[in-house]
Amino acid sequence: MTRADWMPLPVVISLLVLSILAFGLIAPNAMQGAMQPLPQIGDAAHAATGCIQMMVGAVASSLVAALYDGHSALSMSGLVALCSLLALVSYLLLARPAECVVVPS
Repeated sequence: MTRADWMPLPVVISLLVLSILAFGLIAPNAMQGAMQPLPQIGDAAHAATGCIQMMVGAVASSLVAALYDGHSALSMSGLVALCSLLALVSYLLLARPAECVVVPS
């Protein structure tokens, strides 16, 4: 939509609401999954994941501001696409192989 310069406000707002809803459904489960292997240090794991999330958000917003061309949302769209691609690659290379490992209980 950004490259085509076609961004009707109702469509953009609907897509943003949908993505925020998806994040709201995924984030608590991801946080629980991050803390599950070491429940005895759950508070520290929660703090670490929150800190990492805030640091990535700060870096991403700085990049969007630095790459802003003055008239389009291309820097934001490109960074969202890049972060989505990095998340997919991380899942396929890190999380997916870990699912195959059976931990004795």
